[in-house]
Amino acid sequence: MAPSARAAPRQQSQSRQRNRSAGGNELNCPTCSAPFGVNIFQCGQGHSSCVLCKSQDRSCGICGMALTDMRNYLLEDYVSQTKGNCPHAEDGCKLVLKVSDIETHIRECPFKIQTCPLDPEYETCVWSGKLKELSNHFERYHRERWLERKGDNVQEMQLNNVVSSCSQVYLIVQGFFNFLFFLQVSEINREVYMAVQLIGTKHSAEKWIYEIHLYNKNQSRKKYTFTDNCTSNVECIKDVFDSKRCAVLPLAYINSFVNNGSVTFKVFVKSLYERKPLNSNTDSNQAGRVGN
Repeated sequence: MAPSARAAPRQQSQSRQRNRSAGGNELNCPTCSAPFGVNIFQCGQGHSSCVLCKSQDRSCGICGMALTDMRNYLLEDYVSQTKGNCPHAEDGCKLVLKVSDIETHIRECPFKIQTCPLDPEYETCVWSGKLKELSNHFERYHRERWLERKGDNVQEMQLNNVVSSCSQVYLIVQGFFNFLFFLQVSEINREVYMAVQLIGTKHSAEKWIYEIHLYNKNQSRKKYTFTDNCTSNVECIKDVFDSKRCAVLPLAYINSFVNNGSVTFKVFVKSLYERKPLNSNTDSNQAGRVGN
């Protein structure tokens, strides 16, 4: 009896086989060698390239033909289900995501290039750089707006202008996390707005809360405390203020806290996973709490 014929080896998908780059990685664009995104286009020979190469009118890296509007949906589906590191992994991002989710993540990844948050206020400040460089930038060029938290030390802050419209932004560095405290006086609306944002993703921001404590040193019983969740700096602070998802105080009320020409307050930031209560040397347990 003749031996049975050996089964033929399983052929790889023609779509993937055509796409192999010079380095042999089927998940990289053979034209630019970068990882594929969610949109993949083909040349007339069926070779695939990424959307960036298509938008830049590059020729196919395999055969040199022009890229067409024909999409490679089979490869797109395969690539979208694979997982990869954030493009900012070398700068500290530890997330491993589906390729289909990476583009959305990049828009709010804190490890992308940052611009100075004081730019609207300091028009001459055009600094941009990595997140790990932001604190040094503030310490050197905006030291009066730089607050570094170590242990239980929470710096006292003052608002000197409680009449005319003005805006203030502070960088709060707390451990490995960076927060932005925004304060805006609106002479038109006759209100003062305060909020804290985490420089990070919306998901991470949900894990943090902030408290604002206003007090008058000459009136020990006069206190105001506001508590709310942090938002992400991905969200425009103007939208937060306009929707009043923050501390909102009438000018007439906040002026009742003026002592020697200024309002004194402290800003606390706390992880929801911390059990330690927020304390202020000037605040008693009887301080009222106001929230949204």
